[in-house]
Amino acid sequence: MNKSKISMSKIGKYFREISVVVIGVAITLFAGNLISNRNVNRDITNSLNSIKIELERNANAFEDYAKRLHKSTRYAEYVQTHDEKSISYDSIRYYAYTNQDGIGWGEITSETILVKNAFEMLKTSGIMRYIGDKKLLENIWEVYSLMENVQKQLDESFQWKKELRIIELTTNRDTPIPNQIFYSLGASKGIEWECRNVSEIIRKVLSEWE
Repeated sequence: MNKSKISMSKIGKYFREISVVVIGVAITLFAGNLISNRNVNRDITNSLNSIKIELERNANAFEDYAKRLHKSTRYAEYVQTHDEKSISYDSIRYYAYTNQDGIGWGEITSETILVKNAFEMLKTSGIMRYIGDKKLLENIWEVYSLMENVQKQLDESFQWKKELRIIELTTNRDTPIPNQIFYSLGASKGIEWECRNVSEIIRKVLSEWE
């Protein structure tokens, strides 16, 4: 009888000790998960705030560049409506010598407008799958894809302009109208529109984000 009581006492003590350990592990796991969830939420907030700031920066950059390209568009319209006999050299100097986008005789170079550091960090961070607003994620992906396409058009346009300028110089067509071939085709107007359009789309995404 006494031996039975001692055995039951030992078993009870054993289970109490096991229970304490199990409860301790459970509390530790719960606390760890709580901290982990807080860290993920913090990372999501920080990443999305960085994306928002980056989008605002890109919207302003594309809009500003569209304003700069407007002078190119006006120059293109002038070139399309005048030949070498009817041009005004004062007008040519007004448009061409500014070199705002390589209109004039200076070096024709492209310009990288798009910044996507925050977006690239979001893609590689692994936290994208924890973001619950899938519509927001879709909008972010789409607007960055659109910006990349516009940047690609800008790069291709400047390369095209450079190649056409070389043709002018190597075929003795260095006329008083700088980059006459390129601007006579009217490509700058389309590029200006693309820059303005992508800026407006970015702002729409940001307004729906609020």
